[in-house]
Amino acid sequence: MKGTTHIYFPTMWIEGPVLERALGAARAEEGDDTRVEYHFPRGCKVIVDAGARLLSLINQQIDDGYAVTLAFEDPDGALGYLNRAGFFRSLPTSVRVLPDRPDDRVLMAREGTSNTLVEFRAISATDRAAINDVPRTLSTKLCAAYDGPIGLDRREGSKKV
Repeated sequence: MKGTTHIYFPTMWIEGPVLERALGAARAEEGDDTRVEYHFPRGCKVIVDAGARLLSLINQQIDDGYAVTLAFEDPDGALGYLNRAGFFRSLPTSVRVLPDRPDDRVLMAREGTSNTLVEFRAISATDRAAINDVPRTLSTKLCAAYDGPIGLDRREGSKKV
């Protein structure tokens, strides 16, 4: 019988290995399922590497004919971050988002204004300049994020006090 595979993320920061564990636990139960539901509890936060992997996986699932749902308990948590980072803009419109798919106006109004947020964007496989720009963009954003009062001083290589 065909059904739904449920993937439950823990209430913590979701990075690559945590994402893989959640996916692995669900794979053991999936069988002939044609639907996938990802569940993000209150307090769940998605780190950019896990977000990129998840976006890629969901696009592959849609291409393979799966019906995909993303269910968020807290619209200000993972949903808000993923929206601000442009995740939903890159997500197929056939993906169901609960409680509601975010409005693009929030993203468009603030796009490109953060020195520290890595925003998702499509890059053509033939656009070498854009591909080559990815490491610089990541490095710049990460350095800006860690250049605060408890970050590392890049010039000295030591912790700021």
